[in-house]
Amino acid sequence: MIMVSPMVIEKIISNAPYVASAATVIAGLTLKDWGVIIGIILTTITVVVNWVYKHRQDK
Repeated sequence: MIMVSPMVIEKIISNAPYVASAATVIAGLTLKDWGVIIGIILTTITVVVNWVYKHRQDK
């Protein structure tokens, strides 16, 4: 049997509502919502990468 310290159990229990809330939000998203979120993330990454390369090119 694996012994788990009370601090670890307390940490798991205190974070459980946050995990459950995140799971509920994620489960409620449609494919269209995921497409928008992924599009925003990829656009942001593209802007940052382009800015970095442009900044390096100017030096």
